[in-house]
Amino acid sequence: MVLAFSDQADMVKIGTFIKATEALGGMARFVRNGDRVVVKPNILSAREPQYAITTNPDVIGAAAEHAGGRVLVDTYGATLFGMGPDDIGHIATAIKMGLGSHDLEKSDIIRVAL
Repeated sequence: MVLAFSDQADMVKIGTFIKATEALGGMARFVRNGDRVVVKPNILSAREPQYAITTNPDVIGAAAEHAGGRVLVDTYGATLFGMGPDDIGHIATAIKMGLGSHDLEKSDIIRVAL
């Protein structure tokens, strides 16, 4: 586990995110080209990024860009708090980056023995 903190400007936060993933062996350790990746932000309230109540949409964008693969952004957590997916900015970031979004509530669940 890596805990990374940054109280700096957004671009520094993105750099901090990349350094944190590198400390775990880099994104390539977890994601290969062509893999499907779901980026799951923490969502607590529909507040502006400067309040750090949800994962900053720019950091989500950096995670998606850094991940490679086919990326979807999940905002299911917003519905748990009575918000729509568009209320927190993550869908707008996904659209701006040409990524997809998917409502995981509408997905088939496949149980896998571990």
